[in-house]
Amino acid sequence: MEDSTESPPSKSHWRGLGLVVGIALFIGMIANTPPEGMTSLAWRVAAVTSLMAVLWITEALPVAATALIPLAAFPLLGIGTITKTAAPYANPLIFLFLGGFIIALTMERWQLHTRIALAVLRRAGGRMDTLIAAFMGATAFLSMWVSNTATTLMMIPIALSVAALGRDERATGLVGFAPALLLSVAYGASIGGIATLVGTPPNAFLAAFMLERFGIRIGFAEWLMMGLPLALLMLVVVWWLLTHVVFRFGAARLVGAEDAIAAHAGAQGPMTRAEKMTAVLFICTAALWITRPWIQETLGFPGLDDTVIAMTAALAAFCLPVDIRRGVFLMDWEHARRLPWGILLLFGGGLTLAGAIASSGLADWIGDRLTVVGGL
Repeated sequence: MEDSTESPPSKSHWRGLGLVVGIALFIGMIANTPPEGMTSLAWRVAAVTSLMAVLWITEALPVAATALIPLAAFPLLGIGTITKTAAPYANPLIFLFLGGFIIALTMERWQLHTRIALAVLRRAGGRMDTLIAAFMGATAFLSMWVSNTATTLMMIPIALSVAALGRDERATGLVGFAPALLLSVAYGASIGGIATLVGTPPNAFLAAFMLERFGIRIGFAEWLMMGLPLALLMLVVVWWLLTHVVFRFGAARLVGAEDAIAAHAGAQGPMTRAEKMTAVLFICTAALWITRPWIQETLGFPGLDDTVIAMTAALAAFCLPVDIRRGVFLMDWEHARRLPWGILLLFGGGLTLAGAIASSGLADWIGDRLTVVGGL
C-alpha cells in the first residue's frame, strides 16, 4: 500500500520557486506603469528591490550573489551609472569590518579568545548563578570583537563540559542548569555584538548608511558610548531572568565545575609568543579605536579614522613574524581566506539599494502611504 502522505518540498525546490517568482515579479513590475504619485524611476527601483527581497528570502541565489544585482540592474535600467552604483561597495565602513575580521581571525588562529574566556571562567567559582554570569560576560566580551557565531562555537564545548556536571541535577532539585548555561552563551554572544561597531554586521551597516546618505560619521568611540552601556544593562537583565526567574538557582553550587574549567585551561599550556603578540596587537587596536577622537583633536591627525586603524592593524598582522626562520607570521593568506567575503558584498549591495530607495523618491512615496497609521 502506497503512503498517501506527501513529503515536504526540498530546499532546492523552494529555491527554484523563489527564482521563478522573483523574476516574474520583476518583469511584471517593469512591464506595468507605476502607481499614482510614484515616478517611473522609483517604480524601477521598487522592481529591483522586490526581486532582491524574494531572492534573499528564498535564498534562490547565494545571499552575496543577490547583493551584486544592482551592479547589473541599475545601469541597465537607468537608475544610476556604474560608477555611482559601485561606490557603496567600497564604503570605508566595509574596510573597517574587513580589518576587524582579520584581527578576529588572528585571535582565532592562535586561540587567544579561548584563553581569555577560560581566564574569566576560572574566577567564577562553583556557584551556578556566578558561573552563568561568567559565561555570559566572557561570551559577550569576545563577541564585541569576534563574530557572534565564531564566539558561540568556541564557547559551546566549554559550556557542554560544565553542563554535563549537572546531569544528576534532578536529584538535587536544581533542574535547568544545562539549558540556562547554553542560553547564557547564546544571549551573551548576541548582546555582546551590540556593544561595538565591529561586533556584528548590522552595526557597521547602519553606520555606513548614515555616512553614505547623510554624511554623519559614527565612529568606534561614538558607538561604544551608546552600545556598551546598553549591552551591560541587557546582560544584567538577562542574567537575572535566567538565574532568578526562569531557573531559580540562588546560591547553589555545582560540584566539579572549577575542576572542569581548570582542565580546559590546563590543556592550553603556557601562553605562546604568538598569543602574546596577538594580545598586544588587539589591545593597541582597541585603544586606538577608543582614543581616536582625542588623538585627532589633541595631537592633530585629521587623516586618522577607525578604518585606517583597522587596516593598519590588519597589515601589521601579516608583517609581524612569529618564527622568522620558518616564515611564520601572525596572519597569512591561507587563514585570511576564511574571511566572510559574502558579508562585505552584502554590505555593498544593501547600501546601494538603500541609497537608490532614498534618492529615487521611493522612500518618500512609501512614507506618504503610511501616514494613515500615524495615529496609532
